[in-house]
Amino acid sequence: MEFAHTVLNFLSQGGASAVIGILSAVVALLIWDRKTLVTELNNTTQKVYDAKDSETKSIREIVDRYHQGNLDLVQALNEIRIVLVTIQSAARR
Repeated sequence: MEFAHTVLNFLSQGGASAVIGILSAVVALLIWDRKTLVTELNNTTQKVYDAKDSETKSIREIVDRYHQGNLDLVQALNEIRIVLVTIQSAARR
């Protein structure tokens, strides 16, 4: 309370010191606001990077599963071919 009373007396006296005091307060407020905005920007940027990493991992998993599916399909077709060749050779005997 005493601090507020001192500040009011300081500002009510007017003059250059009051103007400097007001400008100093405004500058301090702007610095605080800038730091808050920069922190929020950094947090948002980090969230975007994290989401992008998650998306990349998801796409990589899909591609890996697709690749494994193709390998399984090729293996199954090779096994079918072996069975057909075996049946064909048995039918010729």
